[in-house]
Amino acid sequence: MVHAEVKHFISPDIDLSDPTADFPDDDAVLIVALVGPKGGEGEESLQFEVMTPNALARRLEALGVVFGQGVVVVEHLRVGAVLDLIRARVERVAGLTWSDVARRLGRLGEMEGED
Repeated sequence: MVHAEVKHFISPDIDLSDPTADFPDDDAVLIVALVGPKGGEGEESLQFEVMTPNALARRLEALGVVFGQGVVVVEHLRVGAVLDLIRARVERVAGLTWSDVARRLGRLGEMEGED
C-alpha cells in the first residue's frame, strides 16, 4: 500500500515559517503542499485556497458561486493549525499505486498536471 506524505509546504501569499502567525478574518491565501509517496522519492504539488468565512462571503457576493475543489474554509487563519489540518487530511490518503493516491488527492485539491 502506498501512502501520501507532505514533504513540505510553500505559499506565494504568506510566510509559512511562523506557525503562530494569524491573518485577517477576511483573508484568502494559496497554500501548496508538495506531496509524494511516504518514505519515497519525488513530489507533486497539491494546491489549496484557504479562506475564512468572511472571505468566502465576499467571494459569493462578488461572483455568486464558489466551487469547492481545493477550497478550505477555516474559522481562523493561523498558519500552524492550517498546515496541520492539511497535512493530516492529505496523509490519510492511500492506494495500491502512486497513481491511485494521486487520483484521490486530486479530489482534495488542485493536483499538478490536472486538466
